[in-house]
Amino acid sequence: MGLITKELDGGHGPNTVNFSYFGVKGLVTKLRLRGHFIDAFVQPETLTEFARISFVLTKQAVPEVEIDFEASILHEHERFEIIVGETRMKFMHARFLNDKGFELTLELSRPAKASMMQGLCLLGSTWSQPPT
Repeated sequence: MGLITKELDGGHGPNTVNFSYFGVKGLVTKLRLRGHFIDAFVQPETLTEFARISFVLTKQAVPEVEIDFEASILHEHERFEIIVGETRMKFMHARFLNDKGFELTLELSRPAKASMMQGLCLLGSTWSQPPT
């Protein structure tokens, strides 16, 4: 497992995104992008950046899929699950228990036999930051 955290608003607020990946040696089987947002600090630009990263990850993993993440994230917070070939994509939205913020999660997964997301260049130790 690997985990990388990035501030979504240039350090002006507490909104962050965590990117994690799971698998076996030399093979990534699951990617998870999880954004943590505090209502009082959420700006449209913050959500747009999360949508952009979600789009980049999805396009690299499943190029044939067209998802308007900006609409899903900025306006609808609509949950979905899509299976394309052997790739499962899930988008989830959950309010914090204290009701002062929310979490958005994009998860991409494939069984190990499907050679998960070789095009993402996550194999090996050279990957050090979320897609830009």
